[in-house]
Amino acid sequence: MIDINYSFLSLSFIISFIEFIYGLHLYSLVDEVSKNTGLRYMVNAIAGLIYVSIGLSSLALIDELKFNVHEDPEGFYSGCVDNIFGYIVGIAAVAARLQSTMVLSPLVGIWISLTWLTGFVGQTLAIILYTMYVLYRIVNLVYGLMVSLGVALLASERTRVISGSLIASPICLKIYLSWLPLAEPVKTVKDIEFPIKGIFQEVGDIVSALWNGQSGLLIDGLKFTEALVFISFSWSLTVLIILGLSKVFGGIPHVISSRI
Repeated sequence: MIDINYSFLSLSFIISFIEFIYGLHLYSLVDEVSKNTGLRYMVNAIAGLIYVSIGLSSLALIDELKFNVHEDPEGFYSGCVDNIFGYIVGIAAVAARLQSTMVLSPLVGIWISLTWLTGFVGQTLAIILYTMYVLYRIVNLVYGLMVSLGVALLASERTRVISGSLIASPICLKIYLSWLPLAEPVKTVKDIEFPIKGIFQEVGDIVSALWNGQSGLLIDGLKFTEALVFISFSWSLTVLIILGLSKVFGGIPHVISSRI
């Protein structure tokens, strides 16, 4: 549900009222140039209110659409980050455990070779997912304000260019950030756990993970990579959609008003 901020929305009526009064003043002057300019201002003021009405109708339509979204994206991103950090700490703890044992210390190099992909990609993925977590909280905070301000700025010909971005950005970002946890490559990240339990008790588990090809360490690294690539690709598409919708919301009214 889009919470409209009526303080910002009233800005559109103020802008249109001032523009209409100024146009009426110019139209009352004697010379023909002032009359034409005043008429243009009055038409733009009325058209601005029409565009605001269209914008509000579009928001109401978007509210009625049912998007497939996660019920708690904020908790999902936070859980994924905690899970990945736990995995990375587990990798470091095993390396420390091997290093502290004289007999097993030569295996540290093998362990690093086995886990470098998982560790490197995991840290990158954790940063990106935490960025998504923070971005989701910010979008939730400014969502209604940005959309309301964007609709309000449709009232003026001079501000319609930026109004599209203010409307499209928060809507697309919120839908994307709420849908992303449902994507299969990303959803599996929260279920990945470090396979070695009891690091400081069970040396046998560590040795088994080193020599057993089915240990899952490399497979987990590939899953992290798949999630990272998917997020990068889907984010690029989202940015393109935001740019396109910004042109639609702000550009079309600007083009129409310039033809009037």
